Amino acid sequence: MLRNVSLFLLQADTAIDGAKLYPPCVVEIAGLHLKDPTPLDEELQSIMDNAKSGVVYFSYGSVVKMSHLPREMIEAFLTTFERLDQVVLWKTDLDTTDVTIPRNVHVKRWFAQTGILAHPNCKLFVTHGGLSSMMEAVRAGVPVVGTSFYGDQIINLANAEYLAVMVYTYKENALRRSAIFNDKPMPPLENAVYWIEYVIRHKGAHHLKPIAAHIPWDMLFHFDVYHLFLATILAPICALCMEKKRIRNEKVREVIGVGVEKDIVHDIRSKQLVWHGHVRRMADV
Repeated sequence: MLRNVSLFLLQADTAIDGAKLYPPCVVEIAGLHLKDPTPLDEELQSIMDNAKSGVVYFSYGSVVKMSHLPREMIEAFLTTFERLDQVVLWKTDLDTTDVTIPRNVHVKRWFAQTGILAHPNCKLFVTHGGLSSMMEAVRAGVPVVGTSFYGDQIINLANAEYLAVMVYTYKENALRRSAIFNDKPMPPLENAVYWIEYVIRHKGAHHLKPIAAHIPWDMLFHFDVYHLFLATILAPICALCMEKKRIRNEKVREVIGVGVEKDIVHDIRSKQLVWHGHVRRMADV
């Protein structure tokens, strides 16, 4: 089945996970699902416009539930937020009636994330490292602080650190990645449509497939080279072992041969003595 695939559309981008070696049949379409930033409501727009020191947006997405985190961690978050000069927008499903929310923290179950990240007053995005969140942050040029939990979140945040998008670097790095991400000859959706139609026009576009798609698996994974390499190493070792065994056997045969010869001589002499003794006794009689 893999050998018959004409086109791979990947949710990846050089600005997010670095450069890769892809054959022509692999096309990156990161941001295909991204839409224009959602307009903020009047209350949220006013909060972000009037935040003199900027806004920190904190969201762990729709999968990681804040209510599942230990209470000690929630209290640590709130204590840290209270010390900040920035306004904190916290997307959470927590029941806030049994916790004390600092004055600079605004809590909701849902925020217009793309609109918040696109606002010039958004200084930092605290995220779980989901791919969609990372794409939206890179597109908006917002630095991130990440806490990965599972799955692709770990590698996504590792890529962000490697590509200098993490907050301990300058914001210019985040803006540079944003410029790379947004600098495309056509939108991701149009790019995907173009390549799908290209494959249809060229009857599967098999010319885009790499030669590796038609190589037998043993050659593809270089087992033939490994076999030759092992044979080159093992052949002298086997020859040496066989030579040692031959020399050892010769020595054993020599030792055994001397012992047998002595036994034969001794046995012959014993029989002669017995015979001569018998003859003497016969003569005496």
